[in-house]
Amino acid sequence: MLYTPCESESSSNGNAQRTGLIRYHYQGIEELFDEYADTFEEHLTKGLRYKTPELMKAQIDLALATETLAGTGIKDGDGDERSSSHRWKRCLDLGCGSGLAGDVYRSEVAYLEGCDISKEMVKICKKKE
Repeated sequence: MLYTPCESESSSNGNAQRTGLIRYHYQGIEELFDEYADTFEEHLTKGLRYKTPELMKAQIDLALATETLAGTGIKDGDGDERSSSHRWKRCLDLGCGSGLAGDVYRSEVAYLEGCDISKEMVKICKKKE
């Protein structure tokens, strides 16, 4: 499992003012989520009753069960037949936050990678490894 901070890229079109504005907003978002990191997960799961990763997984499980994929030679994203206990070889969690989706999908994938704009959120994810 790998969690990394997402880095902003500067504009290559030579528009310094636009690039500066993008960096300013990016920095503001990064700081907001860095400050929010310690209470983010509790606020989402308890205060807002956030269950999106669990609901998504339930729908995927249902879709796969109704298609009766077991033993049908269904291939994974690389064209290889599935042979391991993992449903997928790799998963990329963009905007992973504190790793709530990773908690749900970790047992389903052989390799999970997440990235987030907030270095503090990434630190929380790394503690879960």
